[in-house]
Amino acid sequence: MGERWSLIARSAAYLLAARLVSETAWLLHGGVDPHRDLPRWLPHEAFGALAALFLTWVFLRTEGRGLSSIGLGWSLAWWGLFLRGLLTGALIILASALAATLGGVRWSLGGLDGGGFLAGAWLYLAVSLLEELQFRGYPFQRLVQGLGSWPGQLLFAAYFAWAHWGNPGMSGSTRVWATLNIGLAALLFGYSWLRSGSLAPALGMHFAWNLVQGPLLGFGVSGTAGLGFLQPSAPEGKAWMHGGSFGLEAALPCALACVLAFWILHRALPPARMESREEP
Repeated sequence: MGERWSLIARSAAYLLAARLVSETAWLLHGGVDPHRDLPRWLPHEAFGALAALFLTWVFLRTEGRGLSSIGLGWSLAWWGLFLRGLLTGALIILASALAATLGGVRWSLGGLDGGGFLAGAWLYLAVSLLEELQFRGYPFQRLVQGLGSWPGQLLFAAYFAWAHWGNPGMSGSTRVWATLNIGLAALLFGYSWLRSGSLAPALGMHFAWNLVQGPLLGFGVSGTAGLGFLQPSAPEGKAWMHGGSFGLEAALPCALACVLAFWILHRALPPARMESREEP
C-alpha cells in the first residue's frame, strides 16, 4: 500500500511541477505572441517540450532511471513503432475526412506552401512531444503503476480532454463530440504504451493526427484554424459529420475511426516486455 501511494504522489508531484514550469515559461515570455512574434522555426511549444523533457529527466534521475525507462529511445525498433503510430494516426484522420464527404465536405486547393508545411510539421512535432510527455509520460505511467492500467487510463483521458476545454469553439454539441473524441484519443495513445511499453507509437499517432488534419487537409486542429495544402468547405447543420471549425476530432466519424484503431494497434503492436513495466 505504501508503494502504491508513493507512485501516486510522484505522479501528482510531476503534474504540480509541470504547471509551475509552464506558468514560469509564460511569465518569462510575457510580451511574446507565440503565433506572431516568434519565428516559425522556433515555436513557443518547442520551449515547452524541452522543459517537459528536462523535468522528466529530473524526476527519473531521482529514481536512478533514464529516459528509456518511460519509452523514449532512438533504436531501429523504436523508430519502427513510431512509423506504425504515424500510419495509424494518418489513417484515423484520412478515414474521418473520407466519411466527412458524406456530410457535404468538399475540397479546393489551399494556400499553404512547402515552407509553411514544414513549419507546421515542426510545430506539431513539438506539440506532440510536449503533450505525450505530460499525458502519457512519467505522471501517467506512475499513476498506472499505482492504480492499475484502466483507472490510470480513464483519469488521464479525462484530464487530457479537460485540458482542451479552453480551446476555441469548445461549446454546445462541439464540446460534447470533441470531449468524447479527445478522450478516446487519449485512451488510444495510452493503450499504445500499455501494449508496447514505448512512447513511440503515441508520438507518431499524435503527430500524424495533427499534421494530416491541419497542414495537409486544412481543418482546424482542436479549434485552432490554419492554412492547409487543401481547403475544406462544409455546409451548415452537419457539424457532427465534419466537426466544423474545431476540426475532424469533433465529429462522429473520428470516434468510429478511433474505436477501429484500438483493434489495429492490438494487432500491429508487439506486447511489451515485462521488465518495461516494473515498478520503480
